[in-house]
Amino acid sequence: MRNLGYNITVPTYRWLVLIWRLPTGVSTPRVTAWRRLRRIGAVPLTPGAAIVAYSEELHEQMDWIAQDIADWGGDAWVLPVGDLPKTDELRIRRRASVKKHAPSGARGPARASLARGGS
Repeated sequence: MRNLGYNITVPTYRWLVLIWRLPTGVSTPRVTAWRRLRRIGAVPLTPGAAIVAYSEELHEQMDWIAQDIADWGGDAWVLPVGDLPKTDELRIRRRASVKKHAPSGARGPARASLARGGS
C-alpha cells in the first residue's frame, strides 16, 4: 500500500469512561449498574459516570452495562480515552486504591470527597 503523505496513528486508549442517565423512580437499575461497575473495578467520577483502566475485555463488559442501561430506559455512552492529565490520573488511581482496600461498605476520605462532588 502506498503512503500518500498521511500520518495515520492508531489511538492508544488508557481509560474507559461510562457516562449514563437513568430515569428517576425505581432504584433497582441504578443499584444494579453500580454493582456491576464495582465488580469490574470501575471508579465513580460522578453519580452518572465511572472510569476504569482500558482493556478489550473491560470495553466489552462496559458495552454490556451500557446496553442494559439503555434497556432500562436510560442513555449510556462508553468512551475510550487516551491520556489524562497526571493529576487526574493520580486522583483516580488513589480512589481505586482506597476503594480496593476499604472494608465492604466503608467510605474512605477519597470516596467521601467524591460523594460531596469535591476532589
